[in-house]
Amino acid sequence: MADEGEITVARLPDSTVVVHVAGRWRMDVGLPASRGVDLAIDGPPVAARVAFDTDALTSWDSSLLVLAQRVLDRCRRRGIAVDTTGLPEGVRRLIALSQAALGQRPPPPSAPLRPLARLGTRALERFDALVQLLRFLGELAFSLVLLAGGRARVRWRDLLAEIQAAGASSLSIVAVVCFLLGMILAFVGDVTLRPFGASLYVANVVTVAMVRELGPVMTAIVMAGRTGSAYAAQLGTMKVTQEIDALTTMALPRASSWCCRACWRCR
Repeated sequence: MADEGEITVARLPDSTVVVHVAGRWRMDVGLPASRGVDLAIDGPPVAARVAFDTDALTSWDSSLLVLAQRVLDRCRRRGIAVDTTGLPEGVRRLIALSQAALGQRPPPPSAPLRPLARLGTRALERFDALVQLLRFLGELAFSLVLLAGGRARVRWRDLLAEIQAAGASSLSIVAVVCFLLGMILAFVGDVTLRPFGASLYVANVVTVAMVRELGPVMTAIVMAGRTGSAYAAQLGTMKVTQEIDALTTMALPRASSWCCRACWRCR
């Protein structure tokens, strides 16, 4: 038994080219060159028929299918008949499947919609999106009412984990943003107040602006952007892995499936 795949070509008196495939025809052990098959088919003289002989074949994978398909394509372009009865049954089935797929015609392109039809389609899409949003808000409000009335079941461990991820984990980036914004305000305030001899009040300006106005606003913006993007990424991953479909199959409300860990399960 050969350790590696072997390929030989024999030409019969009736100009039939027989491709002998032997050994282990697998990608992991290396594949022999098949240039001799192309030369035997092209001639001279040009082959009248091509056949396969795989009696000495011990094992095979998709690489044998690639070889057979390449021989078939070459013979089809030259109008040469091919006898595939010598190939393994699995290879013949795969070749038949590929030929059936090639024989299918692509669907005709749809005609472009008229302006009025496009307008109606977009209006219906916007209406469906609005209905879904209102339905989600209604289910969320209903779940909150049940929670406030003590009729909802909450997984406190997951809820606290989400609160920590949205709150305490945002402290570092909020602190960096506020610190940099405070330095910018101090520089601008010093440049502006120095001609008036009021540089002494730069600290007061920065303190009042950051504590009363810009600090809370920047904190809210950064936390909303960071937390919102994290939720969007997690929900996108759940959509790809079909976890959202699983929650829908289990008939959980949309307000419940919105939470990444399904911590709201209302009765």
